Amino acid sequence: MQGLHCSTWMTVTFLTLTSLMLNLVGFVLPAMAADVSICEQFGTVNINGKVYVVQNNAWNDNAWNPNLPQCLSVDNVSGAFVVTSASANLPTNEPPASYPSVFKGCHWGNCTTNSGLPVQVSTISSVITNWNTTQPSTGVYNAAYDLWFHSAPTTSGRPDAELMIWLNRQGGILPAGSQVASAVSIAGTTWDVWIRDDHDNEGSIISYLSTTSTTSVSDFNLMPFFSDAVSRGEIHPDWYLITVEAGFEIWQDGTGLGSNLFSVAIASGAPSPTCDIQMSNTSYVTGDTVTAQVARLANSGPNPVPVEVKLWFEVPASPPMSFLTVGADGSFVLSPGFDQDFGPLALIPVQTSLPRGEYQFNCRLLDAVTGAPLADDVNPFQLQ
Repeated sequence: MQGLHCSTWMTVTFLTLTSLMLNLVGFVLPAMAADVSICEQFGTVNINGKVYVVQNNAWNDNAWNPNLPQCLSVDNVSGAFVVTSASANLPTNEPPASYPSVFKGCHWGNCTTNSGLPVQVSTISSVITNWNTTQPSTGVYNAAYDLWFHSAPTTSGRPDAELMIWLNRQGGILPAGSQVASAVSIAGTTWDVWIRDDHDNEGSIISYLSTTSTTSVSDFNLMPFFSDAVSRGEIHPDWYLITVEAGFEIWQDGTGLGSNLFSVAIASGAPSPTCDIQMSNTSYVTGDTVTAQVARLANSGPNPVPVEVKLWFEVPASPPMSFLTVGADGSFVLSPGFDQDFGPLALIPVQTSLPRGEYQFNCRLLDAVTGAPLADDVNPFQLQ
């Protein structure tokens, strides 16, 4: 397969970066608000061409009050959202009132674009996710992933099984069912395992409750949880992953809960190409240069893969700013075993004219033939 030679691509890349750096020094950011408010019980907002969907998902009719609805403010470009109002007040021994969340895949027939889902569990090689949240000290809620599995590759209807990963909880809430194991080591930390077996009616739920609380995860691989659930007979290898969701199950209040960034990349079959960006610092001040210390592309698989590489900035109160796009025509091919770090890359000289706040410098790899996502890497930093 013919493609752009690596050294040629490096030359093009650095010329493009240099040009963009010069443009960035004096660029004027458009004042464009992207916030959308949703207060409908099952209201949704499509994110960035429906790569993701944010949903209000106030599913518990016993807690829904149309006169005091749960509302979200959603950035329809980045997918960040915050709960701006909530009136839930349910006992902690009952199901939650809602699960405001962001998802990739299919939620009751509402499907995101080019997600690669449904996909059979036995063919998945990795599910890599990044999630950063804001969790207030008041209210009763959890911060949790919710993954749905069907016995057939359907995109609608009740799942045969759910897998939940509780990163944190506020108040005296516990997962559904009964605790079956404690301090199980998975993905670098320990988890208590809870199971509610109900395959014939509402579907089973296996939940992993972290023994240490956190508000964010980075490059978090969910596959070890799938493997553990399979070993316990709660998920079958020939079942299909339908959706990956991240949000907050709310029992009481919940105002101020926020998802600041979320991404997930699902790889199946042979190992997928990867894009790894690591910033030199988490914050920068005037006079500094924002730098990607590591900018690595790799293909550990046995086959050449034509990829589209996208690098872009998320900028405060503005649309995403494209930094580099190459390979959409299939001309850039990662050969088997390719692994090269193009860092450090000097990106932006920090001047007083740049707005302060949280930025991101992100990388995405897409299959140049099908458009399917192969890898996402999200990298927040602050200008102070």
